[in-house]
Amino acid sequence: MFAEFGEGCGAFTALSDGEFLLPREYGLFAALAGVRAGPGFVPLQPPRGLPGDVSQHVADRYFVPVLEDEKARAWGLADHFTPSHAARLVASGDSRWKPDGTTTPLTPTTHGYIAHPDWHSASWLAVHEIRPALDHARFNLHEASDEFVLLLDYVSAVAVKKGPSTRLVFWFDN
Repeated sequence: MFAEFGEGCGAFTALSDGEFLLPREYGLFAALAGVRAGPGFVPLQPPRGLPGDVSQHVADRYFVPVLEDEKARAWGLADHFTPSHAARLVASGDSRWKPDGTTTPLTPTTHGYIAHPDWHSASWLAVHEIRPALDHARFNLHEASDEFVLLLDYVSAVAVKKGPSTRLVFWFDN
């Protein structure tokens, strides 16, 4: 999970260059995006996908560069896909190319980027949408992990200073 704030000109900045790792908390996942929800549950905000104006740090974590193995070795990149492997992942539906207009990751590439094939249900919630989503799912914040409660307190404080565009960006792994 990542926290970001808008900078007025449309660009978003990550509050950290790393992600906030949370324990597997299926009630929280259901509340935020309907992931691991019970039958018939529909989240207040179904997954929206990765925002196109996501910060470079978040884009860098979500997308994987596509380039030849030789170039990846020369550049010191361990995490990459070759063009042929990326094409197979996209053709099978296990990944997709980075959409035009989406923030370009920091990691260099020669053949574009694909979404990491292990990630699914990417979404985001503005700070003011989080508590209503939890309430809608009847998720008791008092039963949430300390990590999530601290993160929510943190981004709420950032929103007071940086404005209502402060948001959490997240996805889930397989």
